[in-house]
Amino acid sequence: MVFQINSNKPVEIATPTSKFKLKPNTPYYFGGWGVLKQIFDTNGIKYSMLGELEDLIPDKVFTKRKNNNDMIFNGSKILITRSGGAGDMLFFSPFIKWLHDHGCEVRLACKEQYREVLSGQPFMAAVYRLPIEYRIIKQQNGWISARGVIEAFKYNVYDMLVTHLRIPLKDEEKRPVFIPLDENEKMADQFFEKYVEKSKKVIAVQLNATANTRTWPYSIPLASLLKSHGYKVILLGSYNQITTLSQMSNMNGYLFPQLVKNDYAFSASIVKRCDLLVGPDSAMYHFAEAVGTKALVFFGPFKPENRIKYYKHVWTLSPEEKYCVHCQSHEGFCKRSNIFTNFSPCLEQISPQIAFESILHILNL
Repeated sequence: MVFQINSNKPVEIATPTSKFKLKPNTPYYFGGWGVLKQIFDTNGIKYSMLGELEDLIPDKVFTKRKNNNDMIFNGSKILITRSGGAGDMLFFSPFIKWLHDHGCEVRLACKEQYREVLSGQPFMAAVYRLPIEYRIIKQQNGWISARGVIEAFKYNVYDMLVTHLRIPLKDEEKRPVFIPLDENEKMADQFFEKYVEKSKKVIAVQLNATANTRTWPYSIPLASLLKSHGYKVILLGSYNQITTLSQMSNMNGYLFPQLVKNDYAFSASIVKRCDLLVGPDSAMYHFAEAVGTKALVFFGPFKPENRIKYYKHVWTLSPEEKYCVHCQSHEGFCKRSNIFTNFSPCLEQISPQIAFESILHILNL
C-alpha cells in the first residue's frame, strides 16, 4: 500500500520489530500495511491511502513483463521490496546477483534491522529501509514485490522464485550469495587471534530461531557437551540472550562475539572461521553455506529439501514423521507445544546426544 501521513511534522512510528520516522505529506510504500494501519488508527494518526503499488505503477511490475529484454539489461534499475527476515534476504541474493551480472542496478528495500545483511555486497546498488518513499520506486525501471510467504509444501524456495521471477538460475546457482566485508574479516581475525587456540576445533552454536516453532530446545546442553569434549564453543543468539548468558558464572569458557559487534555480517565472518555451525532452521546456516562452512541444522516444521536442496555444506537432523507432519507454520509457537516450554514437540525428539554423534560424523568427513 502507498500511503502518506497527513501532518505538518514528522511522525515517529514503533512496530513490534522496528522504529522509524515518517516525513509529513510524503507518499511511502510498505508491504505490511495492516500493521501500520492498526498503529495509525490506535494512536489517532491521520493518513491517506493512495492505492496499491501494482495499480499505481503497472508498467514497472517485474513479474508481469512480457520478456526479459523490456525491463532488464542495459543498466535497468530494479527495486526489490521484502519485509521478511535475514534468511529471506539471502534467499533473494542469487537472483539479485544474476540481475547484476546481466547489467541491472539492483536495489533492495527491507526492514531496518536487516539492511546490513546485503549492504556493501558488490552486486547491490543500494539497500533502503521499509517503509520506502514512493518517489524512489518511481525512479526505477522495474519493481519486484516479494511480500508474503515464499514457501510451499512440495517446492524448494529457490525453484519457486525461479518460477515467480522468471529468472533462469542454474541448479548450482540456487544457493545464497554473501561476500564477507573487509572490516568484518579483520575484526574476526583479531577475535580468533585473541580468544581461540589454533589447535582447537571451533564450533558455533546458534541458540534460537526468530520463532519458537523452529527453535531447537537443547542448544545449551549441547554446547556444554561440546565444551566437555575439548571443543571451543562460540554462542550466537539474540543480543539480550547473549548479554544475559555472558554474565552467568557457569558460562565461563564460552565465546560471545556479538558482544564485540552485534550484526549478521560480522557473525558471518566469525562462522567462516569455524569448523562447524550448529543451529536451528534460521538465518545463520544460510551464511555458513555462502562462506563455505559446514553446518548441522535442526529441521522440524519445514522440510529440509524445501530450503537446502541445492546446498553443498549443510547436513540436517529431522524428527521421525510420527512426531511431525511438517506443518510449515510461521506462527510464534507450535499449537502442540507444552505450555511450560513453548518448544515444538517435533524438535524435542532430537536429543543432544544424537546431535553430538552427528557432529562427530560431520567433522570426520
